[in-house]
Amino acid sequence: GLIGFALLTAALSWFNQIYPALGRRRALALRLHHLEENHYAENLENVRPVTGSRVLEQLTAGITQARIDMTQNAETYYFRETDSRIALAASIAYAIALSAKAQNSAHQDVQLNGRILQTAVDDLAQTLNKQFGIAGSSTTEIFNSFTQDHGRPGLWK
Repeated sequence: GLIGFALLTAALSWFNQIYPALGRRRALALRLHHLEENHYAENLENVRPVTGSRVLEQLTAGITQARIDMTQNAETYYFRETDSRIALAASIAYAIALSAKAQNSAHQDVQLNGRILQTAVDDLAQTLNKQFGIAGSSTTEIFNSFTQDHGRPGLWK
């Protein structure tokens, strides 16, 4: 009985660690999906710089958290989403596009936050490469392999 109780406790502890990490990753993916659906990158110059910077900072925090979650709970990498709206593999390309657009902004604070977002994206790519053996020598190649590994079509040519 004691062994059964210990196994049940261990399983419940594992679930309590895994599902919050998956929830954060899914929320990040859905947020990127919503921004893409509303053409946020294309309209970045039309929003106030403080608003654009805040959005970029929040995305950077979400990507950084996803990277930490994959490091601390490596098994979360192997969870595949059936709904592309909540799949980071399907939406990460928009973070890269948004970063590129921000780095070309006329506003210095938006440019800076675009560079910081790109740094977070590059860091996530390197984590995928080193920790999970995702093929590629550049961020683009790594994320292309990541999207294919998660059952999504390649994002870049």
